Amino acid sequence: MRPLLVLLAFLAPLLHVPPAQAAEWQFEFLVRQVVARMRVEEQAGQLIIAGVPGTRPEDGGRELVQRLHLGGIVYLGPNVESPAQVRAFSAGLQQAAPPGLPLFIAIDHEGGLVTRLRPPVTQFPDPMAVGATGEVALARQFGAAAATELLALGINFNLAPVLDVNDIPANPVIGRRSFGDRPEEVAALGIAYLQALQAGGVIATAKHFPGHGHTDTDSHLALPTVHRSLPALLAIDVRPFQAAITAGVAAIMTAHALYPALDPERPATLSPPILRDLLRQQLGFSGLVLTDALGMAAISKDYPPGEAAVRALAAGADVALLVDGAEEVHQAIVAAVRSGQLPREQFEESVRRVVRLKLQYRDRWATPPPLSVVGTAAHQALAATIGQRAATLVRDHTGVLPLRPGSRLLLVRPSVLPGGEDGLAAALQQAGAGSVQEVVVNLRDATAKATAHAAALAAASQVDAIVVATYWADPWSSPNTDPPWQRETIATLAATGTPMIVVATGDPYDLFSFPAIPVYLATYGDTPAQLRGAAALIFGRTPPALSGRLPVSLTSSPPPVR
Repeated sequence: MRPLLVLLAFLAPLLHVPPAQAAEWQFEFLVRQVVARMRVEEQAGQLIIAGVPGTRPEDGGRELVQRLHLGGIVYLGPNVESPAQVRAFSAGLQQAAPPGLPLFIAIDHEGGLVTRLRPPVTQFPDPMAVGATGEVALARQFGAAAATELLALGINFNLAPVLDVNDIPANPVIGRRSFGDRPEEVAALGIAYLQALQAGGVIATAKHFPGHGHTDTDSHLALPTVHRSLPALLAIDVRPFQAAITAGVAAIMTAHALYPALDPERPATLSPPILRDLLRQQLGFSGLVLTDALGMAAISKDYPPGEAAVRALAAGADVALLVDGAEEVHQAIVAAVRSGQLPREQFEESVRRVVRLKLQYRDRWATPPPLSVVGTAAHQALAATIGQRAATLVRDHTGVLPLRPGSRLLLVRPSVLPGGEDGLAAALQQAGAGSVQEVVVNLRDATAKATAHAAALAAASQVDAIVVATYWADPWSSPNTDPPWQRETIATLAATGTPMIVVATGDPYDLFSFPAIPVYLATYGDTPAQLRGAAALIFGRTPPALSGRLPVSLTSSPPPVR
């Protein structure tokens, strides 16, 4: 193949080959030249995206990149302080990369719940909020704004969007990270987002293939099983990924989940039938396949990082993603190539995919936008628009909404929600409340819960309306959020006769915990924009035509999938 490619690249002008085809041959020749000049240790490093310590290059990240020839790094919360710090960190780490072959600098920047970057970086609402707007144009604008801000920070690889179809309310790990439970809408919104992201110069990652929405198990803690027939998998879970491939997505992340209809023995991350047969051959994906983090319990309970990485690469993945353990993974890959456990041609094809993608994007990474693009007024306004148009009045059986301006309110909320000027109390005040008496409860503290319950009950008769903000109060949520206490408090306050509005500030599935509640709103998350959207809806500042609609079904409570 290589001699033929060399010959074609040089003969193209003489053969009157169309310029586009000639350019493609020449580009491929360049890719192969770059890979051929690498030692196996350098090639192995290109197949790793790893976490790094600290907040500065000299904290150990630069040395790790140089020593293991890492192809990329991933930022987590502890790596992030400020836009200026992240930009300097990125620039310093890039100095450790080989000339002309920049690092992938990756981050989870989904919006809402999964966002590593802090203000003044724009805090966009959760994907399910975008789903509630139903507006492809907003998804596209979100992707474009995210790309601009990420590139200004030196981040060129976004581990988003989530294309999982979340049709199990008990799903503990996807939920509002998904655009919804209808595959065609997940596809449309996800494609708009990823195309805008890539047009802006940031690699997009569709995740988690072949779909992590139909399970009630968190892959961070155990291995989930997706119990669907093959026709249902293809029609529901795989459908958004197939659409993303057609739309040109650059990268796809695997799911740490078992799909008996496709492979009854191995999770998708380690499954040749799923990665090689389905993704590569049947769906025709030729881009980059990377694993979800290999330290998650769904994989790590059975395989140490090095073995997991080799198995994933052998199955058809190109890049191993990990928080730590890069040294072990690098050694394992090199040993597997030298022993023949990992076939040399397959290994080098993965390296070529990495190099190909870097060369395709590197010119757009060369001169990042100025830091002034981070958190601009236009981006903040976009986040506010999404939050406002997402807020959904699920039901108002009593006709209590909108509240009249000047209403005296009691707000009962968990301490995990933001307070102060970014909180719901301030949002209600700005939207028209005359006064807001706030009762804040620590759901992990029994004494605090008892005190808050008594305070709320005492104040209920002194106000015009009660607003209760729930957070993961659905029947399947963690004991840390104490759904029974949230249910009991709502029942007690409802019995006082004071009009009450329940606002689900996380996943919208809290309604299953109190199905008879007459007034119920969903925000799909707790960013300031989403809380302000709820307040605007409560006081009628959002016209009904511009409010959200449920992107998931709340009409019945399905049983757990097990």
